[in-house]
Amino acid sequence: MIVYLLTNLLLVLIVSNNISLLTDYLGISGVLPKKKSRYLMAISMSTGLVLEGSKMNIFVRSFNIGPNYIILTLLILIFLFSLGNLIKLPTSATLSTIGVLMGISIIRFSFPNLSILYNLIIIWTISPFLAIVLAYIFYNRVFSRIENLVLMKLLSTLSTIFLGYTFGVNTLGLLSSLGIEVSLLNMFLNVISIFVGSIFLSAKLGEEIGKSVHSYTIKTYTSIALSTALILEIASNLSIPVPLTALIVLSLLGPVIAKKTRIINLTIFRKVIIFWIVTPLISLTISILLFYIFTVISVL
Repeated sequence: MIVYLLTNLLLVLIVSNNISLLTDYLGISGVLPKKKSRYLMAISMSTGLVLEGSKMNIFVRSFNIGPNYIILTLLILIFLFSLGNLIKLPTSATLSTIGVLMGISIIRFSFPNLSILYNLIIIWTISPFLAIVLAYIFYNRVFSRIENLVLMKLLSTLSTIFLGYTFGVNTLGLLSSLGIEVSLLNMFLNVISIFVGSIFLSAKLGEEIGKSVHSYTIKTYTSIALSTALILEIASNLSIPVPLTALIVLSLLGPVIAKKTRIINLTIFRKVIIFWIVTPLISLTISILLFYIFTVISVL
């Protein structure tokens, strides 16, 4: 039962961190009130997790962390996510989780299949460029030709729903797979946690990044949301986790290139680039240090 509780606490933390990024544009653009958009997003995330979240089991199981290390893994991740929210650092759920899994693997001298790591490196190398290209095409070749505002708002809503769905599959599926086993009880608790994190909580860090993205036009936002969602869906079918926030911010370069403008929040952009690189390394290091700290405390 402790594993269920820790897993669902993780989901609450991550959903609350990302909910503003996923939903607030619907309120800003006048499509849906803020609360209704969060209900909609909770439904789409839950649907993605329930229907396809199990695809991420392959990735998590490849690390073979073992039942004795599951609680330690969950505790380290909760510490990292809580610390990130507290000091307002962009703590990516995906990047942190992979760093901790690698740290636990080093501790146990049990490493994942090389093919999984190879696919991870390939996807992480390609996905930023693919996100930029897709966002450019959507903005410059598709949405630029739509003049009807009502139609554009509808497409924006559908893209946001799709993004929430793929976030549920990829990121939340990754976290849910950390548990001992998939069960109806755990899935039920997962859905409850998603609704709690979506409707009642919202991390300030997520709101900060969300405001940066939501300051752009509806066509720009829709291009970003749709391109990110497609990449998340492709990666999920390969059982490879991809960081949502990084892709959303990086894909903004597509519309920027299409509009031939330099209007971009460089502070947020630099943060995302830096933390895409260093977050897994920091998480790996912290997980090893905390393991030895817990070991010393248990001996005393």
